[in-house]
Amino acid sequence: MSSIESSLPKNKVIITANAQLDLQRLAMFLHDNGALLQAQKLATLLLTNIESLASFPRLGRIYTFSNVHKNEFVHQESREYVIKFGKSGYKILYLYDESASQVTVISIKHAKEKNYTYFN
Repeated sequence: MSSIESSLPKNKVIITANAQLDLQRLAMFLHDNGALLQAQKLATLLLTNIESLASFPRLGRIYTFSNVHKNEFVHQESREYVIKFGKSGYKILYLYDESASQVTVISIKHAKEKNYTYFN
């Protein structure tokens, strides 16, 4: 661990039940299609990147919710973190509440999926 990294304040990271199901669904898709090693690599990659949000909560770009969901997250900063994997990638949707020093991962999807499962 670098001295810069160790001096950064750590935020609490919460992975919601919905995001945990997304992670399982995405890994199982690869697993069920015979890509066992890729499924393991994907799970590790996503969890490692989620853990990095504890130190770097603004890694993701600002994500704007539709009017339908806007009021639900009014006091939190919504962000989308894009992670390259293979020919495409994955997107992690999370909320950052600076006053509570907390990051909440609410959904994860493949980059080619249209919507996050959280909104289905």
